[in-house]
Amino acid sequence: MVSNLSSSEIIVIGGRPDGHGRVVLEVALQLAGTVVLGFLDDNPSPPELCGVPRLGPSEAWSTYLCTDAVRFHIAIGHNPTRRRIAQHILREGGQLASVIHPQAVVYPSVHVGMGCFVGAGVILCPGVVIGSNVIINHGAILEHDCRLGDYVNVSTGFVTGGRVTLEEGVFAGIGAKVIPDVTVRRWTYLGAGTVVTHDTQSHSLYVGVPARRVRALGNDDEPRTP
Repeated sequence: MVSNLSSSEIIVIGGRPDGHGRVVLEVALQLAGTVVLGFLDDNPSPPELCGVPRLGPSEAWSTYLCTDAVRFHIAIGHNPTRRRIAQHILREGGQLASVIHPQAVVYPSVHVGMGCFVGAGVILCPGVVIGSNVIINHGAILEHDCRLGDYVNVSTGFVTGGRVTLEEGVFAGIGAKVIPDVTVRRWTYLGAGTVVTHDTQSHSLYVGVPARRVRALGNDDEPRTP
């Protein structure tokens, strides 16, 4: 089940021409029944992206709360920032839309929450449950019965075994892997290529094969990894 309407008008928050916002816009424009009204970004340049106009700064979403037809998609990779904006929109009565690439494989028993992005080549296997405002980038594979909390962001090529849990706010770098029955605790960051073979601590940076804890992380950290 996907928590998303088959027909809607959406506004994308985040429009870096060399970032995730452009990816979301190009996918959203492919979705039948979805009208992309524009994007919001604090940078006034470019005035349009993918043929879609910039409507104002990122906080201008409140201007569009007057109609139930408009939903928002937050195309910002930094998990704490995405959480802050999503919580503010929902408190004010706004609604969030998921954007799922038509070439993603989503099994019928999968649940995808509101405000999620699922890229091309992603495989979501039976029994997978995805929270809200999750980013699953191109080519990621989540095996059966995995659980992803809200505000998770997994990079291209991320792979899990079965029954893996990624708690709220986890970030997984390019090509990271988690073996079956392992839990990655909340707001933990996995460096590119990391292989997680045991449960992690929360608010921590892990790198290496097998994964080793490097240090604790603050609430808004987005660390550089070796």
